[in-house]
Amino acid sequence: ETLVVTPKVIVDPERVVGLDMSLENFYVDHKGNMPGFTRNTRKYEGQLTKTQRRLSKKKKGSQNWYKAKHRVALVHEKITNSRADFNRKLATELCSKYDAVCIETLSLQGMSRTLHLGKSVHDLGYAGFVSRLKQKAEEKGTHVIQVDRWFPSSRMCHNCGYKNSELRLNERNWSCPNCGAELSRDENAGKNLRSVGLDILGLGKPSKLVEKITSRRDFGSYAVFCEARNPSAFSRWVSHVLCVYQLFPTYLGNTDDRYPVIRWSSEVFNFYFPTTHRCIVCKNSLDSFLLLPHHFLMWKAFKDDSALTDRQMDLILARYNQVKDLPLHLSLVEKSVALIRKQDNRTLFLLFDKGFKEMGPLYPLVLIYSLYPAIVALYERLGIAESIRQATLSDIAIWVKTYEDQHAGATGLDRYGWICRHLCAKVLRLGRLQFEQGLFRFPHSIYYDTERLSYRTFAQEDLVCNPEGYIGNDSDSGSWTTRSSVAEGFLSAHEVDQKKGTIAPEAVSVPLSALKLICSQDTPVLAVHIPEGEALAPSLVDASFSMARQMFGPTLFVCDSWLLDPELSMVLHSESNICHFMNRFYKFPVSFTTAQIYERVFGFGATHTDVLTWKPVTSLQEKVQQHIRGGGIFRTTGGYIPPPIDV
Repeated sequence: ETLVVTPKVIVDPERVVGLDMSLENFYVDHKGNMPGFTRNTRKYEGQLTKTQRRLSKKKKGSQNWYKAKHRVALVHEKITNSRADFNRKLATELCSKYDAVCIETLSLQGMSRTLHLGKSVHDLGYAGFVSRLKQKAEEKGTHVIQVDRWFPSSRMCHNCGYKNSELRLNERNWSCPNCGAELSRDENAGKNLRSVGLDILGLGKPSKLVEKITSRRDFGSYAVFCEARNPSAFSRWVSHVLCVYQLFPTYLGNTDDRYPVIRWSSEVFNFYFPTTHRCIVCKNSLDSFLLLPHHFLMWKAFKDDSALTDRQMDLILARYNQVKDLPLHLSLVEKSVALIRKQDNRTLFLLFDKGFKEMGPLYPLVLIYSLYPAIVALYERLGIAESIRQATLSDIAIWVKTYEDQHAGATGLDRYGWICRHLCAKVLRLGRLQFEQGLFRFPHSIYYDTERLSYRTFAQEDLVCNPEGYIGNDSDSGSWTTRSSVAEGFLSAHEVDQKKGTIAPEAVSVPLSALKLICSQDTPVLAVHIPEGEALAPSLVDASFSMARQMFGPTLFVCDSWLLDPELSMVLHSESNICHFMNRFYKFPVSFTTAQIYERVFGFGATHTDVLTWKPVTSLQEKVQQHIRGGGIFRTTGGYIPPPIDV
């Protein structure tokens, strides 16, 4: 079967690179970066000269002549292989790092003859690199854009467009007489090549493609009429907007398998923008339409992913327009983009915390909105499906609603530490549940008993427990401390009752030969989180665990939640969704300060005292309150679902 690779849909202009060929450094990109290039012919020139000299001294056709000829061929082969290895690795790196690579079309033969640079040009092997780049790009769906051979990439100022016709080859740096910009010849060329590539991809400034633009209100929409200077290029831009951002359910024109094609007549484009995307009435606003992360592009895509309301989005956009040019905002965005690419959610939290403290509770949402292209790019790079990304980021709306409930309807976000895990793709929502790869952080060891054919959990030493076997502290009356030791082939430790989630006060001895260690502290596990929302129906939970196993492979699922507390079986029906979910797990005790059930059932910040005086509005609140008044105690409990034993 033939593998068909769909070209990448380019959302972030930062993932488009311009490369200018350099005889000294192989290439220089639009940011001045250069690869570690080695001139292979010159590197092996001494060895090649030596073997060729020896060949010339042998009698042609003799045995020694053939041996010497073979040695010469080996040196040539080494040069060829070194160059091919460099080209392959560099092409793979570029196609993995970028969605589009913009290069110039060169006449290498003409350069080698006219400029008397034959040896250097041939040593570069640039044609082989371009061929390998196109091959690798086809495999990965990356766009390779070759700019016209006569485009003055080195002579034109990328800042103002001035063309310096008198620029000579030996001038590596020059000043633009029109705008005064100090330019590096190769870096400037890379920027110009990238600019052309952005225009071709539909990410450049569309005003350059438009002669005249007018608009009028028509049937609740804005009808925009564009007279194009370059119809084909402008068509690509419009197609890009409609396809990538899916702003409109329908559009005027035909479609092929990948991109919409806009139909026009007499170089005039007619299409409609919904009222939420109005204001495209002049060339300047047309350019603004494509400036990431401008709200004309981001509004609907971000709204769909985050599940925020129109009112909340309007507040975010209004605040964004207030801060978008502030140095602090620009600095936070730049640093956050780099952290998202590294998936460093801990450092990202510190930036969010700084923005929250200095710009207020609405700012974390503004920052997420500004980072949206980088978030999308990360999920695409990791191969995470769009539906999973949307389900994961929809958690933002849940925590925004929680903030509004706590602050009299004011919109904001204060649980950004948790949301940073979503932005960095550390937490993923698969169906009803969320999953996060991490390490087992509880003071227990889990074994499989090959004699009993069952799983057993043992507490680690020095845990302070109360008389009931729950993890407590020294101040508890009747508290005791666990011990654990291995001697003479036996494990002596306190076993955990995996139905009640308590630790036995007496240690037991078990032969190590019968125990197979499944998990201890710092063992990789998959943490399970239960987001607020629809019911924990068994069918939905089954589907989530199945998706997790398919994505992450067989693994140990671990969860600590109020939903695993066996005490809930005292107030809920045994066939309830919560009891079904709870019974999936082998349980163990965990340390906690305030039981999760207080804030999750009654509201964030609720304490044991608040619950006793609370006016219940749901049947669950009423049952929990009655149980507490009757002396019942609820706890946060841990649990695990083991992998297949042969893993």
